[in-house]
Order: sequence, then structure tokens, then C-alpha cells
Amino acid sequence: MFFTRTFYITCLLAASLLGVNQSFAETDADLIRELRALKSAVEGLSSKVGAQQERIAALESENRNLVARNASGVVASGSAVTSAPVSVSSSPRRSSQFNPDVGFVVDIVSKLTQDSEDAEGNDRVSVRHAEVILGHDIDPYSRLDATLAFSDTHGVELEEAYVTHWGLPWEFKGRLGRFHPKVGVAGALHTELLDSVDTPLFVSQYLGEEGFIKTGVELSNFIPLPWEDPSAEVIVGLVEGGSGEEGQIFGDTLRRPTYYARLRGASELSDVSSLEIGGTFLLGSADEDSKNEVRAFGTDVTFIHSFNAINRLKLQAEALFQDRSEGYSEPAEEEAHGHALVRDEEGSEAAPFRETPWGMYFLADYRLSQRYGVGARFDLVEPINKVEGGDRSNDIAYNAIFTFHQSEFARWRVQYQYLDRAEEGRDNRFFLQGTFAIGVHKHQLN
Repeated sequence: MFFTRTFYITCLLAASLLGVNQSFAETDADLIRELRALKSAVEGLSSKVGAQQERIAALESENRNLVARNASGVVASGSAVTSAPVSVSSSPRRSSQFNPDVGFVVDIVSKLTQDSEDAEGNDRVSVRHAEVILGHDIDPYSRLDATLAFSDTHGVELEEAYVTHWGLPWEFKGRLGRFHPKVGVAGALHTELLDSVDTPLFVSQYLGEEGFIKTGVELSNFIPLPWEDPSAEVIVGLVEGGSGEEGQIFGDTLRRPTYYARLRGASELSDVSSLEIGGTFLLGSADEDSKNEVRAFGTDVTFIHSFNAINRLKLQAEALFQDRSEGYSEPAEEEAHGHALVRDEEGSEAAPFRETPWGMYFLADYRLSQRYGVGARFDLVEPINKVEGGDRSNDIAYNAIFTFHQSEFARWRVQYQYLDRAEEGRDNRFFLQGTFAIGVHKHQLN
């Protein structure tokens, strides 16, 4: 009897446990279904929130543009109106939109040379320049950029300060102020953007040691073509007279303006290759009179081929030809010497000059890896002033370059240069350069 009751009790307990397990299983299934439904609802809400945030951002952008247009007093019809002062929020996010972009670049160069002359930078370490770069949009139509340069040899100077304006008639873009006119390639670049430590010889002798930097106005626009590739850009400008630092192509009179024009064509030859060809014309004065005695014609070509995401080959060549035949000369002396003569204010004979001097360079630059690159450059330039009794009629330089790209904001470069000059003979030069940038820098050290 005892065993019978025990058996019945055991069976009842087993049945109860089975029922509880079945109940738990059904409960787990319900919970899983509810969790899945809840997850689906949360995902739907997240997508709605994301869409709303995008819409809010777009409305904020439209509101900023509307505020800028109202502040400038311009309405859609083009008539000027007097608008009430626009209140600006004092929140950090809002106020930061009106703070300029600030960057700082330091270019330190060490130069060793056989030359016994105590010229600038010879056998010493110098801060070639330290630049404070400022820039920001003025309104939806224009932008202000400025570069203040410091040097341990030249002190403080204003390198650039110009306004860029978009939306001019026929979609032209204009620049007004002090800037690098787009004359050729190397002469229009900041020195930290060059593929070598020094500026090519013909640029430094003709246009200036730091390239061509002048105050004036420049207009540019892309020529409307029925095809997208190749593209063509036309640039025209009017700047003050004279050359850049140590340049000799023009005289020293600033009030005799220089005119220039440039036509540039670019084409993507393939997904990994590109070609750019340009032509430049310069017209200016060599002395204090009102005549434009100097005409210069430049040409340049740049080819870039990317073997992969890192390895890249750049080939670049540039030349500048001058016509100075309109300068003062004596017919008899010109026949005797084969070149024109420069006269000073008293009319006495000064150094003779060539009527058609020219210069060029050829550059090859190869990126070996993410951090290392090698390059070579050949220079040839005819000095404007003729050297009497010299062994050569031109200056020639051979350059070997090695670059270490520490990052996009720090770069080291070593350069060896063998220079054979028409007047001063041969020289071996070694350059060591360190270039560093912090802040917002529009010219990154590629």
C-alpha cells in the first residue's frame, strides 16, 4: 500500500513538473516575440530620428544662408534693403562660425656651400620663414585669406592678403589684394609646396627668390566646352610693377603695371594618369618710363601617374622666354657686342643685357612609399645681364632630392645641388629642410 501511494505521488509530481516546464517554454517564446517586436519598433524610431536630424541640419544651413543674405542687404530681386540687426547666439558652436581658420607653418633650412661669400643662408641654419595663415568666409560670396611671414633675415612682412569673390558676371572668380599671381607653376607656389628645397633657378633669377608675389587684381574662369574632359581655364590679371625678391625680369618702378594672362588645360588620361598643359604671357616695364619693353612667354607641362594608392610618379617641365628687344640700345654697339646696352639716368653705359634670355627646369618626383620619396631636377637659365669674359653663357644645376614625409603636417628633405654658374664658377651645395604645420593649413605638406 505504501509503495502504491508513493508511486501515485511520484507520478503526480512528474506531471506537475512537466506542466511547469511547458508553461515556462510558452512564456519564453512569448517573451522572445515581444522582444523582437520591441527591437523592430526601436529601429523604426531610430530611422525616424535620423531623418529628422538631417532635416534639422538642412534647415539650420538654410537659415544661416538667409541670415547672411539679410545681413548683406540683398534680396532675391537684387534690390538693396535695410534690415534690422541680426542677433547672433552666444553659444560656442554659433560663435565659432565667425572665428577665422588659423594655421602656423615653420620652414627651417640649413645650407652648406663651397661659396666663400657670406650670402643669405650660406653655412648656417635659418628660419627661412614662419607663416601665420588666417582665412575665413566673409559671406556666401567672398572669402578673405592672409599670410603674415616672419624670417630671421627679412624680419616681418605681409606675404599675402586678398579677397576671393565668386558670383561675378559670367561666373568669373576674382582675387583682389596681395597674392601669388598664377604665372606658370613654380612661381605661383608657396615655398613649402615645392618638390625641392630651393626655387628653380629661372624662377629665382627672373621672378623672385620666393616666387612671384604682387598686389593687384586677377580674374579666372573655366571656358565652357561641350565636353567635360579636357577642361580649360583662362586667367588674366593686372598687378603692380617690379619683380619679386631679387628678381630681374622687370624694373623697380611699382607704378608701371604688369599684365599677365594664362591658359591652362587639364585632362584625366585614365583612372590613374593625368596631364596638365599651360601657357603664360607677361608684359611689363624694365625701367621708369611708360613703355612696356619686356614680353615673356612661358609654357609648362605636368604629368602624374599613380601606380597604386601610394606609389606615384610626377614629371614636370617649365620654361620662360623673354623678349627685351624694345629696350634702349645703340645700333653700333649692338652690332659690335651682339647684345643691347642698359643706360643709367646720366646716360652712361651700364652692364649689357641679353635681348632674349630664357630659362627652364625639368623635375621628376617619385613616391617610394607612404613616407619616403626621391626626386631629381635639372635647371638651365641665361642671366639677363651678360657676363663679360665668362666661360659659360648660362647657369646649370643638377639636383638630387630625398624626402621623408613624417606626416601630412611634418616633412624632412635633403637636397644636393651641383651648380655651374656663368659668372661665379662651380659650387656644391647641401640643403637640409624641416617643414612643420599646425592648426588649419590650406596647403598641406603632401
